[in-house]
Amino acid sequence: LLVRLSRFAEDQRLTAPLSFRVKFPKVNDEKTEFLQPEQTAALERVLVSWPDRAQAAAMRFSELTGFRRGEIFNLKWTDVNLSAATINIREPKGGKPESLPVSKVVIGILLKQPRGTSPYVFHGPNGGKLALRIKPDGSGNWPREIADKAGLPKDFRPFHGLRHNFATILASSGVDLYTIQKLLTHKNSRTTQRYAHLADKVLREGVETAAGVLGESA
Repeated sequence: LLVRLSRFAEDQRLTAPLSFRVKFPKVNDEKTEFLQPEQTAALERVLVSWPDRAQAAAMRFSELTGFRRGEIFNLKWTDVNLSAATINIREPKGGKPESLPVSKVVIGILLKQPRGTSPYVFHGPNGGKLALRIKPDGSGNWPREIADKAGLPKDFRPFHGLRHNFATILASSGVDLYTIQKLLTHKNSRTTQRYAHLADKVLREGVETAAGVLGESA
């Protein structure tokens, strides 16, 4: 954060650049979160009965698209093309704007959202963006409350975890890594490589299936 502030100040010609190099610590961010079928079912039950329908819809949307939390909270109706079933992400993390296809189920979720006067697809009671914490004192992390009520692991990060879950399902279903990279708007293909072992598993299952069929005539 301090480095970014310094660079911003330098760009605005408010101060001279740092006279020393900042060495960032190496962080292992290869954690991939995945929900078992029974955990997904438990989450669905909670979302169906969750009192704030905008919050429930936003989390369901996350589960079905793999969008980042900020992309969901910032999503406006002007970014949605219902007839073409596409959504424009204006400022994806570290990349240029993207137009991504979404499923019919996602379109169904969008059609159920009240339009009103708010520009945001998923909005709070006052028409503004959804807030992560809903209480005046900054407490009330509703995504965490939903995850806890569904009995998900304590280290499961609701929105980020659903993003990983979406990518894991794609890779396990045989979707190629390039497509996954595009759908998750990964700027660098190396980020998508964390799912490569799942794609390799699908390939191995494929050749074993072929061998089983062709081997019968050997």
